[in-house]
Amino acid sequence: LSLPCCCVTTPGNEVKLDDTGKEVGIAGEITGGRDQGNTTERPSVPFPVGPETTPQTGRKSNRMTPDEKMEEKLRLQEMVKGFAREAVPPGGIQVEVVDSETAGVFPAWFCLDKSLSFFSLSDGPPSASGPSNQNKQVVHLQEINHIIKGVECARRAAALSGVAKECIGVVAGGTSSTTVFMRIQSDEGRDRFFKCLKILRLALSVNGPTPNAGRAV
Repeated sequence: LSLPCCCVTTPGNEVKLDDTGKEVGIAGEITGGRDQGNTTERPSVPFPVGPETTPQTGRKSNRMTPDEKMEEKLRLQEMVKGFAREAVPPGGIQVEVVDSETAGVFPAWFCLDKSLSFFSLSDGPPSASGPSNQNKQVVHLQEINHIIKGVECARRAAALSGVAKECIGVVAGGTSSTTVFMRIQSDEGRDRFFKCLKILRLALSVNGPTPNAGRAV
């Protein structure tokens, strides 16, 4: 498995308020921060609620009531928390990396770091100590320029035309950007993956760096 390289920096995570009014992110919950089970405060991060997020109400966002928008925001936040907990080692999400030139498919494990500032793709399954180092490639969320799917993947890599409908592409980097293509055959799983990755990227850009978050090596 040969994955494109995009090793850049800086962390971030989703934020909500604990029962003292202090902001606490998903990363804090996953890594053993204070229990948020009894909090009654509503989350503070502005999650996107619009056609792209396909609200459960089936109504366009500009026609949703404030209560409907808040309900959709909370639903999305719970979805992202579940996604993050599933992807942080010892967990991991099995995906297929697609070669942009040959459309060859290679099994891989997608993992998020505990600070939710970068993801890794590697050949082997993760363990309690972290993702496998077998052909590990790291992509920092703040360096992601675009997250695409379907026909947009085929437009960026013509060889993917036969599998593009099942693909997600992550375009990252500066002047020499590179794209990682991942294939997820389940429609529901692919839609969840796409939304959660976009939301995590948005939350990071809104909230800025997380103190003491480590850099991938």
